[in-house]
Amino acid sequence: MLYSDGVIEAGDRRGTMLGTEGLTDLLAAATPESAQDLANTLFGAIERVVLRRAPA
Repeated sequence: MLYSDGVIEAGDRRGTMLGTEGLTDLLAAATPESAQDLANTLFGAIERVVLRRAPA
């Protein structure tokens, strides 16, 4: 698995970064059928950590 620093530096609203341990946990829990499935799983998890809806 190759990744950029942006992946492990993804942080939640408390400022906690995903880190290598978090990435390892995501990879261990993933059950992809293809490389694309794995990428989609990882991107989805990172989006849930990083993206938040701003209050109106």
